[in-house]
Amino acid sequence: MENNGRVRGRVAAILASIVILALASAASAEPAGIRTTTGKDGTTALEADIVSYVARYVELSDTVENAADQRDTALDSYDRAVAEKKAALTVEELKNAYETSEKAVLEAKNSAVVSGLNTYLALHRAYRDLEDKSVSLAGSQEKLRVLKLRLAAGLINDDAVLQQENALITAQEARRKSEEVLKDAKSDFCLGIEVPYCDSVTLTGDLEDIAPAAGGADYGKVLEAARAASSSYHSAQKAEALAKAKYDAMSDPLIATSSEKEAARKAWESAKSKLDTTARTLQTSVSDAVSQLTALGKSYDMQVISSKMAETAMANAEIKFKYGELLQYEMDAERNSYKQSGLKLKKALEDLLMQAIRLNSLMGEDLLVSLGI
Repeated sequence: MENNGRVRGRVAAILASIVILALASAASAEPAGIRTTTGKDGTTALEADIVSYVARYVELSDTVENAADQRDTALDSYDRAVAEKKAALTVEELKNAYETSEKAVLEAKNSAVVSGLNTYLALHRAYRDLEDKSVSLAGSQEKLRVLKLRLAAGLINDDAVLQQENALITAQEARRKSEEVLKDAKSDFCLGIEVPYCDSVTLTGDLEDIAPAAGGADYGKVLEAARAASSSYHSAQKAEALAKAKYDAMSDPLIATSSEKEAARKAWESAKSKLDTTARTLQTSVSDAVSQLTALGKSYDMQVISSKMAETAMANAEIKFKYGELLQYEMDAERNSYKQSGLKLKKALEDLLMQAIRLNSLMGEDLLVSLGI
């Protein structure tokens, strides 16, 4: 019997250890789509896809957490007022506060999505820019080497060499600054999902993979949707209606003194003024957002044309190089120019898609759902 008791005790201890290890493993597990590793030399690496990164960014947002806490508090206050059968206007005020806080939660989530996307794109662009600056630096070095040889052969004067030496210094400084920007972008990226700074970051996925195509926007429809979605407009609108209801209720001299009625009138006037200010602010935001979307759409169209022109210039340069009319460094410069055109086109598209996402957020769309995050 004693041996059986010991066996059961050992089994229980083993099972408890397994449970503890499982819980510890779950607590330390990284989110799907995000992985950190440490090399034998001590360098750290981070891999993240765009959907997982933004989801984690939103999950860890203090702003979202605070908005959710305020929503829960407002709901508790409203439920209690209903249960205790408080005065109708008091219940209505608390209901307004809860509905406003509910809209504020969505606004906070959408804001975090936009911020997360911007952080992801900033690092993506920093990597692309460093690659571009590195290619430009290599081209400047090669051009200087060739010019020195041509100077030695008596084909050019030293002015061309001096100019290229200055150009090389500029290219070196541009690359140095690009390295600093990349370092800052990596720091912001890691901070956004609360992981230690990583020496290298591998990004998987582009904005085009998750963002819907950007189209035009009708100001009237956007404004209508924005009014329905805005927490500040909803709050101001409901507050004005409640203030008017209080004022109307005190119009009977039998239930209110003249001073109470005057106070209610002033409160109503103040609420109307706040609603008017909120409405005008929202109109300005919508107007600016729609105008910006239109402008970025035109910029993208212009960049598409520029990209096609760069492609034609590249094809002509290849023909000239084939027939010996261009030097190698000149051909390399044409290739780099063509590649830069492609990068500008990609950035123009990203800017357009991000503005469309911001506009959708303004209209009350749940970005986590629409972007598949």
